[in-house]
Formats: sequence, C-alpha cells, structure tokens
Amino acid sequence: MRFEEFSLSQIEENYRHLDTVLLTVGGLTWRPSHLPVGTTWYILRKLRDEVEMAKGDRILTLPLQSIDTTFDDTAVVQLQKEAFSQIIHRYIHELTRHFQFRRLILLTDSLYKEQLVMQTLLTADSQLDMMSFIWWRDGQLQEALSSTSYKNVSKEFYPSGEWETSLMMALADHLVVRDPASLTRYLAQGSNAKLGSMMWGHLSQQLSEKVGQFIALA
Repeated sequence: MRFEEFSLSQIEENYRHLDTVLLTVGGLTWRPSHLPVGTTWYILRKLRDEVEMAKGDRILTLPLQSIDTTFDDTAVVQLQKEAFSQIIHRYIHELTRHFQFRRLILLTDSLYKEQLVMQTLLTADSQLDMMSFIWWRDGQLQEALSSTSYKNVSKEFYPSGEWETSLMMALADHLVVRDPASLTRYLAQGSNAKLGSMMWGHLSQQLSEKVGQFIALA
C-alpha cells in the first residue's frame, strides 16, 4: 500500500496489518549523454512498484527519495550525510508512531547509501529487522548473464554502463539517446532492449523472492 495515498482514517484501519515498510533511496544524478538524469530513480521506482503489487497487503511503500547523498558530485540535489541521516531518522521515527512496523526493507542503488541508512537506524536504536537490496549487487545478474548466450556482456556493474543502459532500453527506450561516443566511453555500446528485458525479469524475480523470504520470518 502506498503511503502517499493514505488518509488518516485509512491509517487507523490498516496500521495493524502492515508490519513492513519499504524505503527506496535513489536520487537524480547527472549522467552522460545517452542516459537521463532519472536513470537510477526510474529503475528503483519500477522495482518498488513490483514489490507494492506483489506484497502490498503487508508492506507500506514510501515515496522514492529524490534527495540524494553521495561521495562525489553526481547528485542533482545533494545533502551532507549528517543532514541526510537526520531526514531518514525523522521519517522512520514519525512512521513508527502510527504503524506497528517490525521490519524495514531498504531498496537502493549504492553501497554508500546502504551503509549510511543502516548506520542511521542502528544509531537510533531501531528495533526493526532490516533487509537491504542493491539491484546490481543482489539481483544475481552476473549468474544470469553467465548462463545466457550474451557472452560479450560485461559481468560487472559500471554506472551508466551496459547494465543500466540495457535496462533503460527495456523499460523506457524513448529516454535513451543513441550517442555513439557516449555509449562507447561508458562501455555501453553493446546495450540492447532484449538484454535489458532478460535482466529485468531475473532482477524482479530475485527481489520478489528475497522480500518473500524476509517477510515470512517470524
């Protein structure tokens, strides 16, 4: 169930049934010529929607956070880590006043943000069980690519590279610009929608399985 669609009366009716909250953290970042600034935002939003459709009766999905924090200057709107941590802390603290959450799922795109959010919640003495999912790390895409005929596909993740570009070609091809120089520079010249569709199917399956196992725990 999407938090932004709740009324106060619906919160009172449903707060006992929702035991898990899904926090999606991924902002808008400056990209090379062939990808839009919302690339990571778009991929994470689609993954968030997959979870909401599959497990929405037990999971409260929060709006995707577009304010970013990062160790470089790629974020369009960036906060220092202390301010970012404070926002996350206040957000979760306020929600736990109204819902009886026992679990938190973090969906993000970087190791840095995963570590920062987890440290924030641990420092706040949160009693929530936590699970994180970084799409390019936990989606087991290396194994999926190794078992297919895509022998020339990179088995490693590079920002704006073949994985992100292929996914965007499959999910929102109209947003991808065929700029040969940019594609070559970022090792994305072999990207295609067929590869992206295969990756997306495997990625969404892995996320669904991991979320299902997590919320099934007593």
